Amino acid sequence: MVFHSFGEGLYGGEYYETRVLRDALHPQCLLPYQMNGERLGFWQVIAGRA
Repeated sequence: MVFHSFGEGLYGGEYYETRVLRDALHPQCLLPYQMNGERLGFWQVIAGRA
């Protein structure tokens, strides 16, 4: 599973993070749905589910 960021990486270019599916399906894995007391917007959620 690959998470892509809309932000720039530390040394320029695209920032992304990879995880194996086994880790993403772990019961202690967190998928945020709120930030600062408000629901995440469509694009924020899509970026988290990529």
